Amino acid sequence: MATGDAPLAGAADATFRALLEAAPDAFVIVGADGRIGMVNAQAELLFGYTRDELIGRSVDELVPERFRGLHPGHRAQFSADPRRRPMGTGVELFGRRKDGTEFPAEISLAPVPTPAGTLVMTAIRDVTERARLEKRLVEASRLKSEFLANMSHELRSPLNAIIGFAELMHRGKAGPVSDEHREYLGDILASSRHLLLLINDVLDLAKVESGRMEFVPERVDIEELADEVRDVVRGLIVNRDLTITVDVDPAVDTVDIDASRTRQILYNFISNAIKFTPDGGAIRVRVVGDGPDRFRIEVEDTGVGIAPEDVSRLFVAFEQLDPGASKRYAGTGLGLALTKRIAEAQGGHVDVHSAPGGGSTFSVTLPRHAGAPEAPERHRVAPAVGSRTVLVIDDDRMSLHLANAALRDAGFTPICLSDPEQALAVAEREPLAAIVVDLLMPAINGFELAAQLRQIVRPELPLIAWTVKDLSRSERMRLQSGAVGVVGKDATGAGGLVEALRAATGRTAAPEAEHDARHHPGRR
Repeated sequence: MATGDAPLAGAADATFRALLEAAPDAFVIVGADGRIGMVNAQAELLFGYTRDELIGRSVDELVPERFRGLHPGHRAQFSADPRRRPMGTGVELFGRRKDGTEFPAEISLAPVPTPAGTLVMTAIRDVTERARLEKRLVEASRLKSEFLANMSHELRSPLNAIIGFAELMHRGKAGPVSDEHREYLGDILASSRHLLLLINDVLDLAKVESGRMEFVPERVDIEELADEVRDVVRGLIVNRDLTITVDVDPAVDTVDIDASRTRQILYNFISNAIKFTPDGGAIRVRVVGDGPDRFRIEVEDTGVGIAPEDVSRLFVAFEQLDPGASKRYAGTGLGLALTKRIAEAQGGHVDVHSAPGGGSTFSVTLPRHAGAPEAPERHRVAPAVGSRTVLVIDDDRMSLHLANAALRDAGFTPICLSDPEQALAVAEREPLAAIVVDLLMPAINGFELAAQLRQIVRPELPLIAWTVKDLSRSERMRLQSGAVGVVGKDATGAGGLVEALRAATGRTAAPEAEHDARHHPGRR
């Protein structure tokens, strides 16, 4: 290895030089004056210079011109604190070849004590392929996010309309219904809601695995949440001799959690218990403390139990313990896998204890306080005096048709429009009780439309976003700052929207609706 008059020439022995030459990365050893004293063959290949051209040259010349003014200062900082470390942590670094081309680089520095003084050994790796791959991964993540958003809208919007119309017909709101038709409509409702749950599970699993699922902690009465889930799943045990009880430790009264995701976990646990518990069995939900900072939700059943060798397969996506065409238990194998990922994404974990024939206990442990953000101050809403008129803005014809039927049935007078400009004109002249706006419309961004509406109407007028969009934390905060409520287009059809409007405008349910609520507590 030719080194000329480099200060390292007398100090480097044959073994060191042989190791340096065999290294897969480019190595450049620099003296205190910033001049190159030794290089290996990989450095020649990487930078396009011969060894003789590099020896004695200032190392600054291997840096792109736009960074050369800063480089001497970086060298001085290293000399003041010479220790092994990566260079430019968190910063993109580039090298410059002899022909002037640049490449992204990963650089590590290490001091080399010698009789002639401390030298700096610089390891340089061309990361062009890695940077290209990272760029492709970022682009793939963006496309995946767009796909999820589109699928959320394209799949759930029509399903929401199917559920809403079927529910209105099932209740006889579209005319008399025979017993046979009522039975068929009930089957349509059950199948549609089941399909919507499956779609939600697939989309949620994709989001949580890509790290794009966001959580919105809020103060939650955990006993109330557990009772609500129990009421919802009662529809799954109709005509089955099963009991579901809820027992909440008074010490765990309120927690700061994402209510919808915790509700989803509990629903998955209970529905799984129902599936594997024979008639005459019992399911018990317990909520207990787990130290000062965590709490645990347990769902215990008297079902068939699980063999020890099968426990590890429970939380694997699409994995089922009874696969094949002859399987006894319906399902896709997504529920428990999604539950595990949702829990872990919030800093929690799931567990299971079971034995064949001895039932199972599934549990999730979560933080009691998940850092709930302080909600911005919101306007106090009040209905327009005497008005029952609700402006509904949505580009989806079926959603407008569903809202029109459901709101009229609830005693409101809906004005349903798909044209945002026409809707803004109506908002200016009509004495409205409330406004409902979709957030996913091709003609205008729903957030922008909500902001324009808020500028037109008085601050206390209820404005509700009715959407299938999975809102991020920043999007929710953006809506809340404009006093905009959010209602999801979900398995309730238009039921959630009607309830939100009643709460916002102070209107109570019609007598028939109150009767339904008392006699069908699982209906949401």
